[in-house]
Amino acid sequence: MTFKIAGKPPRLDTDSKLTPVDFAAIGRELGIKPIRARKVGYVAAQRADKPEIVETRWNGRETSNTARVGDWIVTNLSPQRRALRDEDGLLNVYVIAAARFARLYEPTGESCEYGAIYRARGVVSALPLPGGFDIMAPWGERQTGAAGYLLLNGDEVTGSSWEAFAETYEIRSRTPVSGKNPAERQKPGRAFVIMPFDSAFDHLHRRAIRPALEAFGLVPERYDDAPRAGAVLEEMHRSIDQARVVIAVVTGKNPHVFFELGITFARNKPCVLMAGSTDDVPDFLQHLPHVVYGDDPDIAFKGLTLKLAALRLAGEVVGSPGVAHG
Repeated sequence: MTFKIAGKPPRLDTDSKLTPVDFAAIGRELGIKPIRARKVGYVAAQRADKPEIVETRWNGRETSNTARVGDWIVTNLSPQRRALRDEDGLLNVYVIAAARFARLYEPTGESCEYGAIYRARGVVSALPLPGGFDIMAPWGERQTGAAGYLLLNGDEVTGSSWEAFAETYEIRSRTPVSGKNPAERQKPGRAFVIMPFDSAFDHLHRRAIRPALEAFGLVPERYDDAPRAGAVLEEMHRSIDQARVVIAVVTGKNPHVFFELGITFARNKPCVLMAGSTDDVPDFLQHLPHVVYGDDPDIAFKGLTLKLAALRLAGEVVGSPGVAHG
């Protein structure tokens, strides 16, 4: 088959349907191991009783498919069983062939306005594509995304926008076994995220920071609640000490963020700054890796992925994409 990976961040383009062999080859060319992810959200599904064209959208048209009689029209639900909608309020709906549906999903016995509710079986393999993709889907239509993941589910390879992936999948961290004793396991790599105590930043963490870190095999940890009484300083020191990298959101120049950043510098930890504008990065920190994202989580995700890749290449981050997942 023919595929092309180009650009920084890397983007995948192909006019051919991808196979598991292609998926492995793409991973090798990207220089990363696949992430293993489990779908934590649910789906609502109902069978098509007549041919129907279904457009899959997530912040723009991604692909379309024709549901034949007996195929399943599927709506993505959150772990709380709420229908997922993009920033335009549109549902994330797609088609699964009748023969495949039972292999992928099992019934929960519940239902909602979009059909019976099902949970996913098993896990998928995923390759992060921060530059996006333009591929031929298994059902013969183009599938595109500005940034996202290439998914291997059974023998089918599809694309997923990073927003939809972050909302419906969780990374399955499985630590490698050292020596002959299965009980001897290393803890998965951790990343400490410093952010203002403000729910306005939750979307940045959910849609950009968390998926970028998880793509590198790192488990994000953040203090997103109000400061707690007791040994909070000791907890913070311990979290920073255990982190392989620290991500600091300096938007608004929040004092507590810079306090924790000072501890990070004292511990000599690799750090990436995230800023809403260039004015948020003081002159004395301009030399550090930083991402200016405006108010766009897409830019934040792409930028952070590039910075983490650069730190990995420089040997400053122990983790690498796909390590310790399965």
